[in-house]
Amino acid sequence: MSDVKVYFLGEEYNVPEELTEFIGYLHDFEEIHNEIIPLLTNQIPKKAFTGGADVDFEYFKAPLSKTGEKVIAKLAKKNIFDVTLNDVVYNNKGYIQLHNVCKDTMQGMCNILMNAMQTWLDGYNNAYSSAASNITGSGVSIWTNSLSSALIYSALEASTLKKQADKADIQYRAAMQSLNTNVNDTQERQETELLVNKYYPGAAEALSLFVSEMMEYYVTKLEQHGIFDYSKVKGYDLQRSSDLLKNITLVPDKAGLLKEAFTCCPYNPDIYNAAMENGLADVPTFETAKYFMQDGVLVDVIDEYAKNNAGNIDAVKVPVKVLALYKGQSESSIWKSLYSSEYLQLHRYYEKLNNAVKNCSSLIVWIKDNITDDAITLCTMDSDDLTSKVKTVLKNKVITDKQFSLFSELGMLDKEFCVSATESLDEINAEYANAIIDVIGKFIPELQGNIDKYSADANLAKQKYENAQKVYNAGIKELQDRESNLKQQRAALGIFAFSKKKELDAKILESQNEISAFKKSDNTQKLKNEYEQIIYKLHSLDVCE
Repeated sequence: MSDVKVYFLGEEYNVPEELTEFIGYLHDFEEIHNEIIPLLTNQIPKKAFTGGADVDFEYFKAPLSKTGEKVIAKLAKKNIFDVTLNDVVYNNKGYIQLHNVCKDTMQGMCNILMNAMQTWLDGYNNAYSSAASNITGSGVSIWTNSLSSALIYSALEASTLKKQADKADIQYRAAMQSLNTNVNDTQERQETELLVNKYYPGAAEALSLFVSEMMEYYVTKLEQHGIFDYSKVKGYDLQRSSDLLKNITLVPDKAGLLKEAFTCCPYNPDIYNAAMENGLADVPTFETAKYFMQDGVLVDVIDEYAKNNAGNIDAVKVPVKVLALYKGQSESSIWKSLYSSEYLQLHRYYEKLNNAVKNCSSLIVWIKDNITDDAITLCTMDSDDLTSKVKTVLKNKVITDKQFSLFSELGMLDKEFCVSATESLDEINAEYANAIIDVIGKFIPELQGNIDKYSADANLAKQKYENAQKVYNAGIKELQDRESNLKQQRAALGIFAFSKKKELDAKILESQNEISAFKKSDNTQKLKNEYEQIIYKLHSLDVCE
């Protein structure tokens, strides 16, 4: 195979054609890695692990053996038949390392369990001894040959021992419960630490090594049979390329460092991402990334970068071209997708303006949102102040001038906006300001007529309400004065004037009932409500039918 020319940050490089074939193998074994890694990740939520004995190691052995069989089948398709499971699996360094990790984990778990059992046993003996030491008897010594006295003593002693034994049993149970809790907590913590710090990372490393060794064996076999020239790609070092990238913040010449990292490993996706993040990327550079099959890895990263930097159109021009290349779409569709929310915001903004110019209801909504919601205030506003306020509102831009120009170039602006690619956002807003001022000017006379109409109605309603209120106040005062007079008459009666008091009580009750009935028949509240409704209409902008 011959060399292929590729480009990175403006420079030309020659790479062996075998490199793309090698990257294809990398992808194949990456899929194998993704198939077997769930064997480990499925254990983590359960805090499970696999031991090193043959029975439990079957958890890994069986699927890894099947993986080896797949690799043997792949080699067989290339007419390579001198391969066994021992070659690709059982003698694989990763497989052996995984078995050792599992064995060491099992030994560690056994040690933790033995320590826990010894601690439990020591605690058991201490708890038992402490509880038993409380059983001392009554502390009374009776020396007698009397049978009855002996019987009484025995009953007393038995009762005392029973109480102390119950107390001791409670102490024992409490001590054991505390002991079990403490030991279980300690044991669980130690077991978790072993899994998190030793087993899971050790098994992950071993599985990765297993796949790496398997691929190494695979390409070596291809080379032995003259199918693939492995020597041409052995010099590329992904790890060194990644290590060099760690210096990106330390050196002023970012491009020089990235080129060095590219030379070490041109299929490292991180170098392309770093080029984009540092504003150095060009389209040919990302065409090279696609040639090395890194577009699948980079497309989401570039998409996220474009969204995060959408405010700077110049910064996302190259990412948009690259996304179009990687997704197989037009640049226009990428731009529209990138600024879909801004476009929707712009569309809604000018849609409200268009509607405000065209119909009264929408104009009222716009005035309420931006000028005032009071009709009298609007009608009494100085024309110069009104003009200034409208123009100030429309000077606020919902998008940048560059975004507006881009939307215009891409044909994203509707014809109803009456805009073209040559018009600026300021010109458009000035046109709308003049149009809004014009329709408000035509709307105000109608609004003033409505105010004049309701002003007369309001004055009449107010007069009716105030007159009714005067009548009500006079009527209620007359009734209350009468009640007060009756109560005074009753208070002046002598202690034995029972008959007269009874008569006055009846008149007082009758007066109170008249007051209650008069209040219920009062229509002043209704007149007040009517007046307030007219006042509301008087200040309302909603005069359109």
